[in-house]
Amino acid sequence: MDGYLKKTNLKQDMLRQNNLLNYIMLILLFVSCNNKERSNETNRFEENYKEERVKIALISRNRSKDYSKIYQMANDSIKNWTKHKLKSYELYRLSKWHLDSLFCINTSGTKCIMALNYLLPENENHDGMDYLYGVKIRDKWFFFRGPNIMLFREAYGNPSDQPLTISQLQGIATQQVFRGYLKKSSKEEWKINDSFFNQLDYSNWFFLIHMEN
Repeated sequence: MDGYLKKTNLKQDMLRQNNLLNYIMLILLFVSCNNKERSNETNRFEENYKEERVKIALISRNRSKDYSKIYQMANDSIKNWTKHKLKSYELYRLSKWHLDSLFCINTSGTKCIMALNYLLPENENHDGMDYLYGVKIRDKWFFFRGPNIMLFREAYGNPSDQPLTISQLQGIATQQVFRGYLKKSSKEEWKINDSFFNQLDYSNWFFLIHMEN
């Protein structure tokens, strides 16, 4: 009788082990499929935004011969603001920041919209992106910040303690900041959508320019 009970218990133990093993295998398979799907989504996202960035770059760079110069002036302005410890740029002085090399410029070459990124320490769960606006007045460019976008890392597939990469930030800027810059003409050709710059009317930027410059 004891021998029969031992065999029964042994079979039950083996059955439980097999069930546990099968359960673990199912979990691993589920995680693997999720990771693969997430990887495919990331690849599609990067492919789409790179194509969009090429379109924007071709049109925007052709709009102004001073494209690179405008970028450098904006970059230098941010360095100057952080160097002189402007209160509204304290965050950029204390964290890593990056001005996206791509930006949108209007048809007349007098307004631009940029994406200014900042990366917070690993103990934070997000990074961020600010709109950076530029307006040309009497042949001089003035730059100032617009709305902020808080970027939670896990929403973009990163662990909460892993800052976003430059590639991810470029994709986000293309998708959120630069979306709407281009529109199709009656000939189905891409062209600048000047209404994209309506947020930069005089009443919106006059006060901000005098605050930050």
